[in-house]
Amino acid sequence: MIQSLALAISVAYVGLICGVVIVKLVPPLNSFLKYGKCYNAKAVASNNWILQRFLQLTVPKYYFKHFYVLFSASMLLIVSFTQRNSHENYTITYILLAQALRRLYESIYILKPSQFSRMNIAHYALGLVFYSLISTNCYLGSTVSKNWHFSASESVLVAVYIITAYDQFQNHKHLASLKKYSMPSRGLFSMVACAHYFDEIVIYSIVAALALKEEARLVDINFGLAAVFVAVNLSISSRETHEYYKRFGTKYKAKWSIIPGLPRVETVLELRPIAGVPFTIRSVGIELKTVQKVTIPAKLSSTDTQQEYTIYNNPFAFRPPVGEFSQRLLGLDVPILFPLPRDIMSSGAFPNCQATTSHYLVAKIACGITSAKEVTFIETFPISIKLYDTLPIYRQFNEPLTETQASSGNQVVAEVNLTNTAVGPEDTFIMNTRVSTNQSHNRLRRKIKLKQLTFQIKEILECHEGGLPPRREMKLYTTTKSFDGENMDNGVLDSTGTPTQFKVDFPVESSFLSLYKPYDLKELSAKRDITTSKLVKEVELGKVDEGIPITHIQGFTTSGKLFSIRFEVVLKMKLVGCKDFDMRVPLTVSPYDRATSDYLLQWIMKQCSEARRKFGPNVVNSLINCPNYGSMIDILLPFTPPPIVYRYRKQDWVRLGYNGEAFASKAGKIILDYID
Repeated sequence: MIQSLALAISVAYVGLICGVVIVKLVPPLNSFLKYGKCYNAKAVASNNWILQRFLQLTVPKYYFKHFYVLFSASMLLIVSFTQRNSHENYTITYILLAQALRRLYESIYILKPSQFSRMNIAHYALGLVFYSLISTNCYLGSTVSKNWHFSASESVLVAVYIITAYDQFQNHKHLASLKKYSMPSRGLFSMVACAHYFDEIVIYSIVAALALKEEARLVDINFGLAAVFVAVNLSISSRETHEYYKRFGTKYKAKWSIIPGLPRVETVLELRPIAGVPFTIRSVGIELKTVQKVTIPAKLSSTDTQQEYTIYNNPFAFRPPVGEFSQRLLGLDVPILFPLPRDIMSSGAFPNCQATTSHYLVAKIACGITSAKEVTFIETFPISIKLYDTLPIYRQFNEPLTETQASSGNQVVAEVNLTNTAVGPEDTFIMNTRVSTNQSHNRLRRKIKLKQLTFQIKEILECHEGGLPPRREMKLYTTTKSFDGENMDNGVLDSTGTPTQFKVDFPVESSFLSLYKPYDLKELSAKRDITTSKLVKEVELGKVDEGIPITHIQGFTTSGKLFSIRFEVVLKMKLVGCKDFDMRVPLTVSPYDRATSDYLLQWIMKQCSEARRKFGPNVVNSLINCPNYGSMIDILLPFTPPPIVYRYRKQDWVRLGYNGEAFASKAGKIILDYID
């Protein structure tokens, strides 16, 4: 009985290995084993509707945890209800149990796949079959006695397993902690595309080596076949990932594709006298404030709401020495250095929504010799904060997105495919659609017709507080395609579906983005006779609040406490013989287009490298992994230089650049008369 089961497992492993190889070698079948960023439901030829329908049977990528629930439960049952007759298989059993429990923990608490990541149901079934087979084979091996002796080679293999398992755990943590715009760079990721897959292959190779290191039975050979299957399957998946990275060019796939930086405010607050007269200062406080304003128009009036949020507050950036109430000074330089929180909002003006987000650096200066005579001055400096987390060239925005939705009666299925999920001003945006009848419906109506398709891009204002309406939609672009014609059969849907492509250059408010684009200087060398020319484009620009960049005076995706801006692609289907329905797909809109993003990325990488050089890689990594903003401030605090004090004495007078002979002069002249 045991021998028959072992033989069946061997045949199953050989079949799985051959099946994976066939799927890889036959192009129409390639997509069955792809998932996540490599998965694209459009890879199957449109004329092969059987494969296309089967390919549409997908499950979320987070179903991976089901593999390890099954694996862990099986191994726990084996450990609980089997006798320890074989040292080799006893060791293998506990290695596999540790592997199952660790991977289960990682799938639940560490790895967080995107809700849009999908995998084909064939891949899902393949994983369940593999872990069922290896668990069953482990049980068969533990029920057969075998002469053994503990050897040094077994100790080495167990030690290698521990090291490899720890490395895989760290690799998974590294992948889970990656920022949106970064590539994996830890350890072996600098040499191979999927270091965590390499660790998995090594782990199952160790299991096979433990089973086959002495006499080989059929059960032991099955562990070797399992290792071969893991190597073949993960090598193919790793190759797909490697090819995926290559699509973005060599400078975006290596470990230096982008370096974590240190977003911060770094400046110096300079306090000087008006007429050379020393002043008495009590303290200097620094704040970073965010102001969000939104106006909701109404028939008779409008609703204006403004909210201020304090992001950073240091009430004592400067204070006198201990025991002194105030200090009489000629000048004061207060260095300012603090990190920006991860959830900081980008500065911007959104004309369609009549909303703005501004940031201000606030200096609070207290003067006076006693508390009764203390006077506080407040000076506000607008600053621009620009986020670069939505650049369209980042890899997560270049993952194909396929969404499927059925009508209310399940008669019609609409499929939308986006090759890119982020777009910038004037970027070309393409959406492929397919509307078909639902073959899985057992009571499908006859002659359902597609009458009209409407494609829209909408900007959505979502208000979170302040008594404002929760949602307001603005239509940026719309186009309609009609399928009615003289032929009455025109527009009739079938299971193959009606494909349609919508292509549009994304709307733009201004042409200021061209300032960031590199130009080919070779064009300047050509000799041309120009009769009339305009060196400056005529762009109508309204009044912009201080601190808002000219590139951020148009709509883009952002989130805040008072309001958030997001975008949606809307596909409206008008049908005959079935209820009309709409389909909405989220879209990320960046203030920078693709050409600008490629140009800016070089500057971003340079600034990130400069931050690591100035503060050290350990400090930058600590800030990235900080659990809260307060801890980030504490880490960067030691790098803030002390204030520079200019006392009322000739030495400091000269340091400020004044004429030394004019110090303490009573001629009554203003300070400008004494400046060299």
